[in-house]
Amino acid sequence: MNDRVIHYEELWEKAENIAVQTNKLISTNDILTNIADIANNIKKYDQSEFADEIKAALKKRAIGELLFLIATISDREKIDVYAALKDELYLQEIDLKIEGS
Repeated sequence: MNDRVIHYEELWEKAENIAVQTNKLISTNDILTNIADIANNIKKYDQSEFADEIKAALKKRAIGELLFLIATISDREKIDVYAALKDELYLQEIDLKIEGS
C-alpha cells in the first residue's frame, strides 16, 4: 500500500475511476443490495464474539467496501458527493438546532 498522503477528493476520484471498471457488469440495484448486505454484516460483527481488534478490522474493511460501492453509484449517476454531503451536513445541523431548542 502506498503511504503517500492523498487529499480526500483525489482519493474519491481515484475510487470512482477504479470502481467504474471493477463494477461495470454489476447493476445499480445489485450494488444497492450489496450495500445493504455489508451494513447488515457490520451489525453482525458487533454481536459476534470476535476480539475487539478483529471486529474493528472487519468494520474498517466493510466501511471501505461501502464507500467504494457508493463511489460506483456517484460516478454512474454523476452525483457531486461533496455537494451532497455538504447539503446533508447543513440539514443535520438544522435538525440538531431544532432538537436542542
